[in-house]
Amino acid sequence: MRGKKRKKKKSVPSIALTPEEKALLDTLLEKCTQDPPEQILSQIPNPAFALGLVEHLPTDKKTSVALLQSFHVAYDQKAVRKAIRRTAFKLRQNGIKTPSFALESPGASLSPETKKKEEAEAFLGPIDGSGSRGVYISLPKIPSGYDIGIGLVNDETGIIEFHAASYSKKKMKELRTVVHQEMGVDVPAFILHALTVTENAYARSLEGSLQIQEDYLSFRSLLLSRWNVPERSPIYEILTNFPDSPDIITDSQLEKLFLHPAMETWLIDPAEMEPLLIEFDSVEEGPLLLSETQQEERIQSIKEKWAEEHFPDARLTTLKHRLEEMAYVFHKREETDYGFLALAAASRTLEGDAFHPMSPVLAFLLEKTIAHYEKLRDEAQEETESLGHESPLIIQP
Repeated sequence: MRGKKRKKKKSVPSIALTPEEKALLDTLLEKCTQDPPEQILSQIPNPAFALGLVEHLPTDKKTSVALLQSFHVAYDQKAVRKAIRRTAFKLRQNGIKTPSFALESPGASLSPETKKKEEAEAFLGPIDGSGSRGVYISLPKIPSGYDIGIGLVNDETGIIEFHAASYSKKKMKELRTVVHQEMGVDVPAFILHALTVTENAYARSLEGSLQIQEDYLSFRSLLLSRWNVPERSPIYEILTNFPDSPDIITDSQLEKLFLHPAMETWLIDPAEMEPLLIEFDSVEEGPLLLSETQQEERIQSIKEKWAEEHFPDARLTTLKHRLEEMAYVFHKREETDYGFLALAAASRTLEGDAFHPMSPVLAFLLEKTIAHYEKLRDEAQEETESLGHESPLIIQP
């Protein structure tokens, strides 16, 4: 008599990861055979991610054993412990000795090292027209409390302001709420993403005239003791998982993007615009009688010469990166349409040709800025004339 057929056990479904978590997972899997376990562990955002990493660890490498031991100490969630045991079994099948990894750890609650792991977290703000944004980083301390850094950084001039101190968990939550609600720094980011933002600003501070604040130097040492600065910004790893953006972007789409409240301050600095507007006036009021077409050609030539001087390739690359970062901001805020538009604009920022030397994105931004300042000038002129005084050329916003 045939024995009763045993039901085949269903395989455990793989954990669903966000695109940025998938990018981080791939990065950590590349590093797991080289970096110490504690460094890998410090970059894990949550237990679900830990489960995914454990399931994907190489089962033919002895280095995976030390990682499993670290995860077993750090996480007491049943699902993570089971994943550890499954991976350990596969390692033993490949001839690699492993501990037994008991599902429950007797007396674990008595050890401060095996308490539920507190997570480091970071938040970024959107980028304004000058390249500035807020940043918040919280690092859990052992046995309790948090080291918190809050700052305002600029991608061209450096670290404008930075404050760091140690706080209790209760005070940390209060500060985080203030940062989210009053400062608008509410876009969740991986620590490596925030670290890249602050380190880029730090490098700009070293190159420029901004004095580097002591608070950032001390907080920086805490960050670098736990993480290495990536060779390139993690934003590029994240963007590879975004859906494809349009190959071209129209003026109407650029107008929609730059009319978004988060993009309203994206204007070129008035100090840079003043000589350009003065030159426009010289064309219109000069002694030479030019046709309307000749005037337009002359003004276009002035714009292109100005753009070449004020926006060399390095600065256009900065503008491109700002748009990519804004695509991330829109993505995290679930404004998908604007994320696509920001990515499409970023892809066109460096483009120009013999007939149109200026990239379409810079050309649009320049026209938007000219229109803004000419409107301010006209309004000021009307107001001044009503008082019987001559109007200045440009009104500073």
